[in-house]
Amino acid sequence: MKVAIVIEKYNPLRGGAERSTMEMAEALTCQGCDVSIIAGKVENAEETTGKVRLIDLDVIAPRNVWFRLFDQAVAKYVSAEKFDIVHSITPVTALDLYQPRGGSQLNAIQQRIALSRGVAKLYKRLTAGFNRARAMRLRAELKLATGSSGPFIAVLSNYVSRQFTVGYETPAERVALIRNAVDVKKFEFPNVDEKANELRSKFDPDSSKAIFLFVSADPVRKGLSELIAAVAEAAKDRKSSQREILLLVVGGFKFDSYQKQAEKLGIEKNVVYNGKTREVQAFMKMADALVLPTWDDACSRVVMEALVAGIPAISTEFNGASELFDDGRYGLMVKSPADTAGFAKAMNTLADPAECDKMKANIAASDLKVRLSMDRHALELRQLYEKIIQGR
Repeated sequence: MKVAIVIEKYNPLRGGAERSTMEMAEALTCQGCDVSIIAGKVENAEETTGKVRLIDLDVIAPRNVWFRLFDQAVAKYVSAEKFDIVHSITPVTALDLYQPRGGSQLNAIQQRIALSRGVAKLYKRLTAGFNRARAMRLRAELKLATGSSGPFIAVLSNYVSRQFTVGYETPAERVALIRNAVDVKKFEFPNVDEKANELRSKFDPDSSKAIFLFVSADPVRKGLSELIAAVAEAAKDRKSSQREILLLVVGGFKFDSYQKQAEKLGIEKNVVYNGKTREVQAFMKMADALVLPTWDDACSRVVMEALVAGIPAISTEFNGASELFDDGRYGLMVKSPADTAGFAKAMNTLADPAECDKMKANIAASDLKVRLSMDRHALELRQLYEKIIQGR
């Protein structure tokens, strides 16, 4: 089966949708698919296995017309190459399957406005539709999402499913849930456990802390400010059975304002910034839990990776990955990042060694590694491809 995966820009070192697209493409080759990744711009091609063909359309244009020219270039290329399936991450015209790995374009605009404040919020509310590049993507998605005869839409979670069935009134029969996935093999490398032990000794030498890991390159959308406020509340409410909380922040962004917030709240010793790292797997294995008070995540890979690493997670109902928590069996869901009291309570719950160990045991006894694997994701995609081909 000859499959094209279309993405606007492809640089797997950026992480997020671009990294997961690489992992998905490689897993599809193991399902017997002949896979090409088609992008408007390709960077760091050497990160991708030779089994996957990379097509750099090298679209160069001003931002306000870039997407239109990219769309035209994709249509021309896939028409000439005669693919069995054109699977696109972005709402191009020539596709058989749409998989919005970050959620719908409409939801992204709504969340961008919601996160703005004051004058900035009013400006974004007034001008959201006048950003030409954004408007083109939104119109393209609206066209393919409405009506009964459009392509299948593969969503990563029920959270994203509702963005289409409610936000666009897409017929439910056109929406297929193929839950997000991660590369579970990354946690099986022989040096990961050794590195995790080194990190634990560094950050908690006397084994007295409950280490909560926050991983993101987008601290505003992922609720870091709200989380720091929650750590302060947790410190005030801590019981004798609960360990002192250490929030370990990992991510490549400027931390100065967050450090000042922690100092103002008197918890500067409880919040440690590590910066960017390529050893996230080791950080996860050494932590007690992951915490991500996100305002919007289609199905957070960092939460899924935490579960694969064997630690529980705390997140919000704005995260499709929270659907994996099984009502508190593998993690805790708080309604909103704004509910700092809720996050404080959840962190103090897992700061109790007995509660944390119980949840870790539940994860260890589960089939989460199978359910969250990219191999499972690729198999379900292959089955959907076959359904699409048979329905022509």
